Amino acid sequence: MKQIPLDSENIGIFFTDCENWAMDQMLIIDPKNQMPPDEAHDEYRHLVELCDSHGG
Repeated sequence: MKQIPLDSENIGIFFTDCENWAMDQMLIIDPKNQMPPDEAHDEYRHLVELCDSHGG
């Protein structure tokens, strides 16, 4: 699966409620953004899937 960096090029992307929730959770889990990028991406995807599995 290709990773899409969350940067200025992708500002036009509309995020789902679960993606927004996952981003909020990441700010709580890793407020200083110190997690390695691969680990952070995996954690983010896991949160999105968790949210999706509960119907958003």
